[in-house]
Amino acid sequence: MRWIWVRHAETEANLAGRYVGHADVPLSEQGREQAAHTAKRLANEPIGQLFASDLARAMDTARAIGDLHGLAPQPVPSLRELDFGDWDLHTYNEVMQKQPEQLYRWYDDPFTLSPPSGETLRSLGERFDAWLLGQLECQEQKTIVCVTHGGPLRWFLCKWLAGDEASYWAVPGVACGDFVITSWDGREWRRA
Repeated sequence: MRWIWVRHAETEANLAGRYVGHADVPLSEQGREQAAHTAKRLANEPIGQLFASDLARAMDTARAIGDLHGLAPQPVPSLRELDFGDWDLHTYNEVMQKQPEQLYRWYDDPFTLSPPSGETLRSLGERFDAWLLGQLECQEQKTIVCVTHGGPLRWFLCKWLAGDEASYWAVPGVACGDFVITSWDGREWRRA
């Protein structure tokens, strides 16, 4: 079974270096072009199913892909980005000026600490893992595309592909509009 993990295309908030969690921001003009380019790169893939985070930036990226395959994306809240709570739509520097100690503590232990009114990395992992395990039990041998965000993608890469949750910050991220192709053989994940 092939799984193609796509990070949504760019938003103005991404470009400005803002934390973008559950805030439902649209794609930028450049992001719409990125989504169209990503769709063209995947045009020859035999996509059998298309999932996306239910946030607009992921759904719009998925629609660009789905339009070339005659597929409508299925919205999945479990594929949402980490909830940054009060830090949502603020830059790192803005948060650093107002809450430097809390920011440092969170970076040191995102598994058990959360941004104010946000969620922990453990919470993101639990919702993502529960959804993915459910899909692995019921999917047939086909190519599946999941359009999600930087945080869930990094979680998948560190936990499921590398087998090491603790490497979350060390795993290279995926750029907006880019993707990673993997395969699942029923026992383990591999890069395809």
